[in-house]
Amino acid sequence: MSKLQGTDFLPTIDETLIYLQNDPSMDDLLYVGGSITPKSLIAGYTKGVFPMRIGDEEEEFIGWFSPCTRAIMHLHPEKTDLQIKIPKSLRKEIRRLVVRTDTRFSDVLRLCASIRSEGNWIDEEYIKVYESLFEAGYAHSYEVYDSSNDNELVGGLFGIGVGQLFSGESMFHITPNASKVAFVYLVQDLRAKGFKILDGQWPTHHLRSLGMTEMPRDEYLTLLKEIFNPNNPLY
Repeated sequence: MSKLQGTDFLPTIDETLIYLQNDPSMDDLLYVGGSITPKSLIAGYTKGVFPMRIGDEEEEFIGWFSPCTRAIMHLHPEKTDLQIKIPKSLRKEIRRLVVRTDTRFSDVLRLCASIRSEGNWIDEEYIKVYESLFEAGYAHSYEVYDSSNDNELVGGLFGIGVGQLFSGESMFHITPNASKVAFVYLVQDLRAKGFKILDGQWPTHHLRSLGMTEMPRDEYLTLLKEIFNPNNPLY
């Protein structure tokens, strides 16, 4: 773990790779310091790290994490071997539920924070940052409604899109499988828009069940270098 110098500084991917080569035993937490702002969040995604608070009420810091093993999904068409898994039981839900995009971003954000126990990291500071990113066109939400009541949210998710990378942040469901339906629509939408990678951050059984695979950290960082290469014509 290294302490950042300055509030807006984040190492480049090359600097992080060298840092990891010098200390192969490094865990998920790479850097400490800085602040959570729209600018630092976007910079973090392009450099393979994301912020979370660490410490306690008396002494709290911003930690920048890059999981040793990353949950990802390839989205470009040539990766035909890596397809989203849609079980038969979910196909019925897809026909029954209605999905919209970017119509109730703040509601999805707050429901992710309040309904999921894992969502308690989404506090008011994070909400303000994400809402700013939504207004700037980086953050997006996928909202799920029951076809019998198109005013009541029954599930959804949100994330951040930068270049050809989309990072899923959090999801929730009130009706069973609603968040999975949102995920299916997310993948279809990202593929249609030319995104290359869906980042799920830490691997979980739930993400694996949706078809996401695992990638070692150094491979993921190298992939990001390709995505955010200024000479990449699709960037």
